[in-house]
This record gives sequence, C-alpha cells and structure tokens, in this order.
Amino acid sequence: MTPGHRLNVLFVYEGGRPEYYDALCRRFAKAFLVLSTNSLLFAPIANGVNEPPVRSIAEFIGHCRTGASSGELLDLMRTRCLLEAGDSGLGRRFDEARREVVSDASVRGKLSEELRQAIGNPDAGSLTSVIVGRGGFRDVERCAQWLRLQHFGEVSDHAVITASVFEMAGEHGWVTNESAKQLVEAAVMWRTLRGALRLATESDAEIESLGSGAKAVLAQSCGTDDFDGLMKAITATAGRAARAIDDLRGTGVSEPAGDATNDSPTRS
Repeated sequence: MTPGHRLNVLFVYEGGRPEYYDALCRRFAKAFLVLSTNSLLFAPIANGVNEPPVRSIAEFIGHCRTGASSGELLDLMRTRCLLEAGDSGLGRRFDEARREVVSDASVRGKLSEELRQAIGNPDAGSLTSVIVGRGGFRDVERCAQWLRLQHFGEVSDHAVITASVFEMAGEHGWVTNESAKQLVEAAVMWRTLRGALRLATESDAEIESLGSGAKAVLAQSCGTDDFDGLMKAITATAGRAARAIDDLRGTGVSEPAGDATNDSPTRS
C-alpha cells in the first residue's frame, strides 16, 4: 500500500433483512468518507460516489459467476477478511465461494490471457512511464497477478505485497532467482517512488515538473544521491524488470489447473 491508495471494501451478509444491511453499510461508508478526508494513506472518497456494494453471499456468488469484471475477479485472488460479525462462519463460506470462482478453468484461462498481453512504453522520465510503461508499476503488478493466478492455492497468506509474490516465486522455482531479484527490486522501487511523489506533491505530478527541492527529497527517499541518479535508476530498473517479465512470458509457467485450492487471504 502506498500513500493515496484507493480503499476497496466489499460487504457480504447472510440472513436478515436486506434493508438493515444496506443501512448498516451506508454508516460504514460514511465512516470511510471521514477516514479518507485529508488522509496521507487513502485517496479521497467523493461523498455519495462509489459506495461499496452490499450483497448477500448468494448474490455475491451469482455476481462473480455472471457479472463480475476481470478487475473484480483478479481482486478476489488477494482479498482479506477484515471483519466478521460473531461466529457466523460467513468468512469461511465467502472464502470457499471465492476459491470456487477463481479456480474455474475458463475464468483462469481468460484472466491469464489478459495478463500475458504486453503493454505499451510511454516516454521515460514521467510518472506515466513509471506507472504504465513496460517494466513499470502496472506491468510488475500484472506479472505478480499472473503468477498468483497460475499458482492459485500455493501462494501464502502472507504474500499480499507484490514483492513477496516474487520472493515466493523465486523460492519455489516458478521464476529464476535472478528474475525474482529484479522483479522484487522493481516492485519495491515503484511503490517507494509513487508513495514519496504523492507525499511531496499530493498528486500524480510528472517527475520532471517537480521543483529542485522536491526532486532532491524524491531522490533521497529512493536511495539515490541526486535526481540524475534517480532518473538513471528508474530507467535501469524498468529495463531489467521488462526483460524479466518478457522472459517469464516467453517461457510460460504451468497453465492453470481447474481443481486448484487456495490458501490466500480473503476480505468480506
């Protein structure tokens, strides 16, 4: 998680009147609105916008099977249960439903194909290149999601952070040790850079547009002596990560199995 991270919450219930849970979850949504106001950790939430959906466990399963977007399905791989009221067992049933959906061979095949697609490469030296360019933040995140998808059920509960997925991949031989090291370094650097940039500017400003003082702070936060050193490190890190990802896509890890189980964290 980096400063300005978007807070995504899913409410699931079982039994009782839907109106009660709708009202209860609206109260939670208002609390989240207050929490995100002037927050260094979470991105602001507009009042009345993007209120978390409230679904029964049956509605949740139906939505995942028929109406969930690819993004929602990918999020299911690393969700965690933050709060379960009483000893209802709802968290366990949520996890079972989540595993069943993501373990479906057709779902995993579709998501795997999407994550294998190469992405473009904007001009270097801007935050855009760090986020969406080849070897950048989004490319590295997609690679981690792909590995998690291929080995769904083998990824540890503790491998929630992208870097930890690559560390586990190296330990299990899913990628070479050198590729794992390069991808871990990239994941750590991109998150550090994005977090430091948002703290310094309170926005996703382009790196080159920063003042000299902000550039010096940014370079220091990322462990380089000066801004020129930071820009060289960005280019080198993205290049190494892109090559590691290309190698991984080229070799192709094992295709998803339809009967995989899961030990990854849940959220309800």
